[in-house]
Amino acid sequence: MLRKIVFSVNGSRVVFAGNPLTRLIDVLRDELKLTGVKEGCGEGECGACSIIKDGKLVTSCIIPVGAGKFSPKALAKFKENLSP
Repeated sequence: MLRKIVFSVNGSRVVFAGNPLTRLIDVLRDELKLTGVKEGCGEGECGACSIIKDGKLVTSCIIPVGAGKFSPKALAKFKENLSP
């Protein structure tokens, strides 16, 4: 399920072509080479990967790149898709 996702990072327009369920931290670090974003626990607990998204502080290791405005319901659906 590949999609073109357009969003902005630090005021610049970014286009990501890939799976919308890819973790935002992976796109930021691997695709955009923004290595200032660090991964610690990978579970959203430690805060090492925290960024500001849509005006809110979020942990980018548990947010899918395809999530626009997110809600707890959207995050629960994302976590369901990760389950084996």
